[in-house]
Amino acid sequence: MSELITLDQVSVEFSKRKVLDNISLTISRGEILTLIGLMVLVNRP
Repeated sequence: MSELITLDQVSVEFSKRKVLDNISLTISRGEILTLIGLMVLVNRP
């Protein structure tokens, strides 16, 4: 199968909080991917 999406060493920060750290991922055509995670809602004044 051919690669559809490739992420290599991705890091992401929001408001100085690291939410992804050095993530690599390859999704091939025809693959099914499910991401499960914790969603936190924060009320800030």
